[in-house]
Amino acid sequence: MLDLWHGTNGADRLDLTALPWWRVCRVDAVAPGEGPIQAYLDDLCKAFADQGHEVGRPGSVAGAGRRVELDVLLVHIPVPPGPGTLLDRVQEQYPPLMVSLRRNGDVRGGVRNLVGVFEVDEPLAGAKHLEVVQLARVLMARVGSPKTLFVYPDPETGQILEATLCTMEGGHPSITENIVEDIRDRLVAVACATEVNDRLEQVPDAVQPAAFDAARSPRVLAAAGRRMGRLGLLPPPHRVSDYVSVGMASAYQRYLGIKGFSEGMMFVYDPDLQALVVTASGSFEVDKR
Repeated sequence: MLDLWHGTNGADRLDLTALPWWRVCRVDAVAPGEGPIQAYLDDLCKAFADQGHEVGRPGSVAGAGRRVELDVLLVHIPVPPGPGTLLDRVQEQYPPLMVSLRRNGDVRGGVRNLVGVFEVDEPLAGAKHLEVVQLARVLMARVGSPKTLFVYPDPETGQILEATLCTMEGGHPSITENIVEDIRDRLVAVACATEVNDRLEQVPDAVQPAAFDAARSPRVLAAAGRRMGRLGLLPPPHRVSDYVSVGMASAYQRYLGIKGFSEGMMFVYDPDLQALVVTASGSFEVDKR
């Protein structure tokens, strides 16, 4: 979790713009036009702009239909009213969200972080970890949004009392203070992050094959994975069909090449190799147990 607070009262806030990795991001939102979600997204977009980010698409670009690469796109996902839980009321959306946005003209270009925004009728801060993770992942798969933001408004006033940002990896911080600024900073941190492979520097022969074969760390990691598997701390690889229908799962595999994913990352520093050895692949084919 990104720790943005100092002191006991949160008065001193970390200024992300002072950090070396911060950069200007382009942000946009697709919202209903009224209600507490619209008001919250308006405040969130204003907070992005106040930090120096570019919000919305320039009229000249949107009108011309040219590509605009977005770092963050927030999309409100309406939840049908009625009895039942959130999972009961949100059905599979086909085609997935990104395809719908392109067809409607809301997106012309790439989106690095697509965030589905859901209004919920109860706070999630007190829910069990696995319950929130399961809820988020099912909804991510049903609508095609790799991240979700659950927003809980006061039933009487509409004031936002809590926001919970969920990622596929299982993170789900629930924010109850400085909700707009905190969610903004978390999304900026995600948008500014780079893939390891994007900045990978390969050093030939830095580790000799014989030295790696003799190293203890790969065997230690394999043994740790098996032990964590026996203890139930590492689940088996997840299939997309665990979260959506077989037909929807087939569409994900056909169009996106996604069959599922594997949870968990283990690492150990090997003193003989003088290197950090990591099992970080999230591929469905990798079973870390």
